[in-house]
Amino acid sequence: AGKPVVCADFSPPQSLLDHAKNLSASLHLMSRDFGYSVADEFLWNWWNSGTQFSLQPLPQLPLPSLAAALQVACILGLDLSVLDAFPRLAALRVPGRFQTLQWRERQVILDVAHNPAATAYLVERLKQSAASGSKIHGIVAMMADKDRAQSLANLKGQVSYWYIADLSFIPRAATVEQLRQNLVDLGVDAEFSGSVAECLQVAYSNSAAGDRILVFGSFYTVAAGLQALVATTE
Repeated sequence: AGKPVVCADFSPPQSLLDHAKNLSASLHLMSRDFGYSVADEFLWNWWNSGTQFSLQPLPQLPLPSLAAALQVACILGLDLSVLDAFPRLAALRVPGRFQTLQWRERQVILDVAHNPAATAYLVERLKQSAASGSKIHGIVAMMADKDRAQSLANLKGQVSYWYIADLSFIPRAATVEQLRQNLVDLGVDAEFSGSVAECLQVAYSNSAAGDRILVFGSFYTVAAGLQALVATTE
């Protein structure tokens, strides 16, 4: 009882709220007890009930996660105003989380986003880093037990061309036809389907210098993408 719980979800399920209440936990909620806002492409603000900071530049890691981590630091009694941590936040990286690589005059973005919340955040990052006239070629493969429909719907307005990667060697993976039907239901169709490596090659051929290639949908998809990129740059 009384243990602090920090939730980074903007809309936590009622079951979580009820369970925290049953445990008499000290619940710290996003947008109620702490939060953040993005001022522009360089500056973001973090706040809680007693503190507010303006920070720059924007970090690569998801802002909800960083906002929650800073709240935890406050709960632990750390004085954030004297920490030298803020400038270093922008340097933090997690492989497979909006990881960017330059490949044959194309920027390749690898992101393990596999649920609606993650793809919604991915859309924010894509918009923040968008270049005028640049198109996005999306390579996707997901697990069958994920909310594929809403995850893909979030990206419909960002991805210009779709390629379905075949992960049939993974028992949990959604089939190519399942993913194709999800896209058809959204009013779009895939240009090509094949292995992640094959999709990368076709996306490269179909794209122009300055376009971006997005590889997303699962850890397996990103791992295959990284393997293919390394193999073709050696």
